[in-house]
Amino acid sequence: MTRRDGIRYGTLLVVGVLIGVFLLTPAGAHVGRRVGHLFNEHIKPRVGYEVVTASITVPANESEFLSASCPAGKRPSGGGVSSLQSNGGHSTFQRVIGSFPDGSGWTALVRNDAPDARTASVYAICVNL
Repeated sequence: MTRRDGIRYGTLLVVGVLIGVFLLTPAGAHVGRRVGHLFNEHIKPRVGYEVVTASITVPANESEFLSASCPAGKRPSGGGVSSLQSNGGHSTFQRVIGSFPDGSGWTALVRNDAPDARTASVYAICVNL
């Protein structure tokens, strides 16, 4: 088999899979509908996409770890941390020292240099295994 034949067979495989997905779903679901419908009704349930969050209060001048864990049967595909908080009309940030997957969810380390406690939130984007 030549390289050109491999590309041709690969292209046919991709086209076949796409046609199969559309044939397995009622045609009326795809005609005149938005992309959001395709994602929310067909792709999202198969992937099992879910966002989980957790929050913690970080005392003044301290650092804290916080974690958001995925439900059983799911693993993190992404995540992050938010520590923006309004303080009398001024936005104050805690420092995000690290933000990373931990195997079963998402973990962050934040530092609060403010003179009072602040809240930080972490989130994990979880998908089916």
